[in-house]
Amino acid sequence: MKNPWSLVFVAGLIVSVFLHELGHYLTARRSGMKVTQFYMGMGPRIFSFRRGEVEFGLRALP
Repeated sequence: MKNPWSLVFVAGLIVSVFLHELGHYLTARRSGMKVTQFYMGMGPRIFSFRRGEVEFGLRALP
């Protein structure tokens, strides 16, 4: 990326998507739904960890 602002834009986009998905997660929990997974992205799993009954992780495709 030639323009350093491109990196800032991409980082902001990632944070924005994370906060959006976190909103889904928190709303589901607050509504009494059982949440079993919280992943960013789709496709093959890059890494994950389990905390309680929820599996958190990152997938390969945005």
